[in-house]
Amino acid sequence: MTGLRKWLASPRSLPCCAYLLVAVSSLALHGQAGAATLSDHNSTIGLDLGSAAGMTSWAVDSVNQVNQQWFWFRVGSGGPQFDLSHITTTPTVTTFGTKSLTALYDNPQQYGVQLTYTLNGQANGSGRSGLNQAITLFNHTSSPLDFHFFMYSDFVLRGASQAGNQYVRLGSDGVGDTTAVQSLGNLAPATNTFVAMDAASRVEAALYNQTLTELNTVNGLALNNNSAAGPGHVTWALEWDFTIAANNSAQLGMLDNLQVPEPSTAALVLVGLGIAYLRRQRQAR
Repeated sequence: MTGLRKWLASPRSLPCCAYLLVAVSSLALHGQAGAATLSDHNSTIGLDLGSAAGMTSWAVDSVNQVNQQWFWFRVGSGGPQFDLSHITTTPTVTTFGTKSLTALYDNPQQYGVQLTYTLNGQANGSGRSGLNQAITLFNHTSSPLDFHFFMYSDFVLRGASQAGNQYVRLGSDGVGDTTAVQSLGNLAPATNTFVAMDAASRVEAALYNQTLTELNTVNGLALNNNSAAGPGHVTWALEWDFTIAANNSAQLGMLDNLQVPEPSTAALVLVGLGIAYLRRQRQAR
């Protein structure tokens, strides 16, 4: 032990120590993993990156808002869809602090998909949280690739007890984006607003578990373009149909914003709105 202490204290050891620290840091940032967690302020996301489960939770102020959100794909117009773990159950995962990671699913001879998640939590008790997702689809072949990419979402705003009281509507914001707005079907304001900055080719809103079953059993699936569902346990899905040029890639960008205040906070907001309405009515008289 004395010899080790003398070596660490020696000036000659400093470059070696620095190299060792860099190597250890790299091992902490890069690896192959299944389970992963993102956290920022009032928000925590749980991921199972090595199976069809995908995102298994998104807790905001300690209340989970998600049953599942994940990605499926198909190559060609027919045949089955597969979730990303079909490419590999051990994606290469790179983490950046506690709030961001990249997961690469790659078959170097055919195709690959890279996901980047960045969680943006807010102040404790605010009931707000955001998630940025950037996706790159790779064609490693020397021919154009007919690639169909699906995003499936099963949110339960304000927790599992409210699963049967949800509504969702899919549409466009008029500038080339595809939107999904899910709301809780009562007077309390609770919403999930999702924007895909690359317009989807097709959409599907449905009651659980219609779309999930289709993704796993229907060959050559084309989402049915039903744009609304609810009340009930609703789900929604988007489909992008690409022809990716030889040895090229395609990108998708997505923003997801949750506003799920606690019922007591929501009640105070409604009381404030009611008082403001009554005051306007009195002034109108």
